[in-house]
Amino acid sequence: ASLESRRVHDRESLEAWKSDVSETLRVLLHTSLPSTVVVQSRREVSCEGGRAEALVLSRPAEEEMLRALFVEPLAWSGAVRVVVSSTPWREQLSHEAWQEMRREARASATDALLLVDALGVGASLGARFDDSRSGYEGYTTGYNRALIAERVHDLLTAVVWARDLAGVTEVHLAGLDRAGPWAVLTAAISEEA
Repeated sequence: ASLESRRVHDRESLEAWKSDVSETLRVLLHTSLPSTVVVQSRREVSCEGGRAEALVLSRPAEEEMLRALFVEPLAWSGAVRVVVSSTPWREQLSHEAWQEMRREARASATDALLLVDALGVGASLGARFDDSRSGYEGYTTGYNRALIAERVHDLLTAVVWARDLAGVTEVHLAGLDRAGPWAVLTAAISEEA
């Protein structure tokens, strides 16, 4: 296709351009939306004014584990806000921290929150970046996804889990502090958020 054919001049050409950008990012980051997401474990967590569950999510046939916290208010509107931060959600459990997080994520009091701990946030990088087998860092970083791609991969997993919840009407994505670029890339790849 010529450069001229990629110019955005109306809604149809804008949608085609967005689709091209989304596909390009999928290839560059070597990731995509999963068809399904499995809940490996769930446990109830105390929460004021609603229900909360600590979750471990994964894609079938993949060893990756994504820790998340789902907080559903008593008066839920059906909207889910997937929130990622460079600070683990476990460190933000005070009432004041919750209110601040809702404000930063631009979530209303009736939005459910899915707080995601993307790879490397508050924990080690784990087996996905373990080069002890080869003893050569280039082997691990050369053959695996880059760290930002792994984080986008995790967010896509969270978006699909949120999308597939019963009663969901819309899914939004919010990247707080240094996690903003992860959310932007995820939104560009996903038509879901």
